[in-house]
Amino acid sequence: METTRLRIKKEYAPLTVYTSLVVPTNGFSTLLQTYKAKDQEYIPNRQLTPTTIMPKVLAYAPDGSLKTPYANSMLADLTWYVDGTEISEVWTEGTDYEILTVGSDRGGLVVYRNIPTTEQHRLHFEAVLADSRLGQNIEIKTNDVILRTIDLAEFQYKISVGCDPVVHYNPFTDPLLIYEHKQSHGIAQNVTEQQAAASKLSYLCNIPIMVFKGDAQATAEDDYTVKLFRIGANNALTEIDASPEHEVQELDRNHILIDLRLIDDDNYAVIVYVRGEEKDRTQFGLKRLKPKYTQITHANQTGIVPTAKARYDYLTMEHNGKILDCPGLSLQIVWYTDTEYKKGVMHNEGEDTLFSLSKTGIGANYDDDWLEIYTNIEYKPAYSVATDGEYILTDETGKPFIFN
Repeated sequence: METTRLRIKKEYAPLTVYTSLVVPTNGFSTLLQTYKAKDQEYIPNRQLTPTTIMPKVLAYAPDGSLKTPYANSMLADLTWYVDGTEISEVWTEGTDYEILTVGSDRGGLVVYRNIPTTEQHRLHFEAVLADSRLGQNIEIKTNDVILRTIDLAEFQYKISVGCDPVVHYNPFTDPLLIYEHKQSHGIAQNVTEQQAAASKLSYLCNIPIMVFKGDAQATAEDDYTVKLFRIGANNALTEIDASPEHEVQELDRNHILIDLRLIDDDNYAVIVYVRGEEKDRTQFGLKRLKPKYTQITHANQTGIVPTAKARYDYLTMEHNGKILDCPGLSLQIVWYTDTEYKKGVMHNEGEDTLFSLSKTGIGANYDDDWLEIYTNIEYKPAYSVATDGEYILTDETGKPFIFN
């Protein structure tokens, strides 16, 4: 006789999705064109050198059911908007633009249109991410990017920055953060400080600034200044100078150096002035990610011998299919134990733990000769500069202490 059937399904965790727009060309963003009226010439001429704007969609599954976080190939209903209107209603496909539909480039916008100096256009991308695991469609919408053109008339100043509209910081993959931690703990490593600092993934974010005067790049002899502002609520601007007190480490007419450890989700304006009069401005954003981690495993899975006085354990976990190096730098990991008679005993914070068994309440009889060891994990916030309320605290070389 056939018994009652029980249908059991796989249970998948919901996805966490991050979206942004990037211009995959090196150097200064080709969202900005220049125009020489005398020669009637656009630089770059997008009919010859089109601009590609890529939506970057990252999807993380806490249960490890996605092999890769790069999710462009999963997108459907690809739609670009120009100034809030669907692109096909205002531009001509094939002449002004093309939308890519294949593989990891899916959703990319190729722009062939040259923008007159009298116009500027805001572009954003919308789609749905088809999650076949749960049979769900997740709505995707990016921030805006702006296409505009500088008129290189004589003595006209224009400014541009050499970074994506939003720069994302992933503390899990920061080689300089990991290098400095290992160096301070005497842990051997196979990279130098110079190599770690030079990586594009390090917390030292160098943003080039380019200022044009007329049809040429401004020189040191030209009378202009560059200022940086943080954009706050209601678009209020707060000027920022280079200082060890905050994230801006260096600022001059040629570049901005920012410590990404100290940012959370901030937007900035860079403005060029001539004798106190604003001539042009541009914007960029910085965002700290909370990347997903999977395969959390206790390293010590042995039993407890009767003569044991203490217990040691540490966690291993993965990020993007690789063992996560120094997870305690970015995650607050707090260790607990439960026994028959003591629940929620807290021990310490960190990647590993060493605690006295007597503190846990574990007994010697068959009904209380066990303990459960577990952790509570939260993302740490952005770093802060250490201060006593009046002075910045530093090491013996004058380098400020920071913590999170």
